[in-house]
Amino acid sequence: MQPSLVSRYLFRNLAVSTLIAATIVSLVAWLIESLKFFEMAVNGGAPLGLFLWLVLLAMPPIVAVVLPIIYFSVIVFVYNKLTAESELIVLRALGLSQWRLAAPAITMGLFVALSVFVLNAFIAPAANERLKTLQDITRTQFAGAPINAGVFNPIGEKMTIYVRDRAPNGDLSGILIYQEQSNGRPTTTVAKRGVLVDGDHGPEIIVYDVSRQEVDPVTGRPRTTEFERGTVDLQQVQEALTARWKEPSERTLPELLAGETGPADAGFANAFRAEAHNRIASPLFALALTTLGLYTLLGGGFDRRGQTRRILIGSTLVIAIEGSAIGLADFARNHWIAIPLLYVAALMPIIVMTIMFARANDGLQPWRLWLPKVLPRWVLNWQPA
Repeated sequence: MQPSLVSRYLFRNLAVSTLIAATIVSLVAWLIESLKFFEMAVNGGAPLGLFLWLVLLAMPPIVAVVLPIIYFSVIVFVYNKLTAESELIVLRALGLSQWRLAAPAITMGLFVALSVFVLNAFIAPAANERLKTLQDITRTQFAGAPINAGVFNPIGEKMTIYVRDRAPNGDLSGILIYQEQSNGRPTTTVAKRGVLVDGDHGPEIIVYDVSRQEVDPVTGRPRTTEFERGTVDLQQVQEALTARWKEPSERTLPELLAGETGPADAGFANAFRAEAHNRIASPLFALALTTLGLYTLLGGGFDRRGQTRRILIGSTLVIAIEGSAIGLADFARNHWIAIPLLYVAALMPIIVMTIMFARANDGLQPWRLWLPKVLPRWVLNWQPA
């Protein structure tokens, strides 16, 4: 059997298994995420297409996080299956080295790392920004404006609303609205009751038993007008939501590297820097899990009792690596020293696992002279379980 044919066979197994596993996990995550928007679709009356679009926008950040873990599991599954069915034994007997057997997994791991980088750098933040903006607007349109009972609710910069009680169906009672008109005159509207509706130009409040007070520009005295029914336009809500400040998680990598670009960004330079380095380091963590998966299954000799112990140890190390990535990314927001540690935590498993893989399979031939000088003795003498 030609080595190239074996490589294509292994790569096809890894690619197909990764695609199937990623699809299954994505569907499970999709179902979990859909629960967050289910109430909006059922009680708020949001259309099905909008509901599905919101759930779809929530998927890229999740896929970027779980894809390296999925690929580690695929490496373990595929190579363990080949070992159990004695296919790897036959391939080794044909003269294929462990490096040749690992090459397809490394190639696929580079594709996974590139996918994680593209997702984290561009697709996930854009989807996250669109999701949050669309989610806020959707809640305003289909579940009513963000008005809480018993507190003063600022709507944009020129309106404040107070309601004594709000029913689940949107009915309001005890309404006080302070609004600055387009001509600059402030008005105060008091109504006994009202109801939130979706008007032609956005959310509106239809108020009943209304008393409206404004200052006469000529005399400077308050002027009161009473009427049975009126309408208060809340289009400012949508304008305020669409112009809201973008969080670091909603900015692409070039935007994060640009730093503070406006007055609203003042004081967030550290958060932008930490988020940018976290995005850059994310493909390195994907490669770290790739090398860990290869060493877990190919880093030692064949064991007729199975690979359960090695798989459990490898899975524990996955949790440790992913935990360090999350912890250091959060720590880096307030402490710059965590940024170089983030790269150390990503590169160290790659270096250590590659050296240990080489030691287990070719005796570290290229590094016999200088390796004992740079690595502790326990690494050189450690034997795979």
